Amino acid sequence: MNQTYQKISTALNELYEKITPDNLDWLDDLRKTVDLFLRVEKLLDFIPALEYVKSRVYDEKKKRDINRIINKLKRTEPDYLVERLRELGYILFQNLKLKSAIESQALRILEQTRLGKRDVVIGMLLRIFMVNNEKFPKELIEALKQDKYDLELFRSFIYAFLSAFTETTKEEGEE
Repeated sequence: MNQTYQKISTALNELYEKITPDNLDWLDDLRKTVDLFLRVEKLLDFIPALEYVKSRVYDEKKKRDINRIINKLKRTEPDYLVERLRELGYILFQNLKLKSAIESQALRILEQTRLGKRDVVIGMLLRIFMVNNEKFPKELIEALKQDKYDLELFRSFIYAFLSAFTETTKEEGEE
């Protein structure tokens, strides 16, 4: 039943055991393997097949398992993360303490984001959540990973998250 997983796991273990400074014949194989695992598009190809299977499965537990896998795969897509961050902003907007704290810093966060100062933005957001005794959302943690996303994606993530706070501030000011 877990044949594919077992084969991949065994192959990875074998590759790992080859890694020594004495003989570098493993280097090209490791490079290709790492490239394969980092190439998310290959995994994203599973989403339509899983969606189809999920629509034909009647066992609710299996459906939830399939849905978890689909969501894990979707979370690797920047577009999905932008949407989740936008939704998160609107959800957090309902929390009056966070709403007030984020709104008071929104323009400063936007400016620091525009300037590409990730560390400052991360610090500001962490401070807001810590001061308000709120758990830092996993979507924001994902968006703030410097080694995974370039500066333009980082900006998109922060702008999407703050959209709930900046749009409503603007609307309230116009009335």
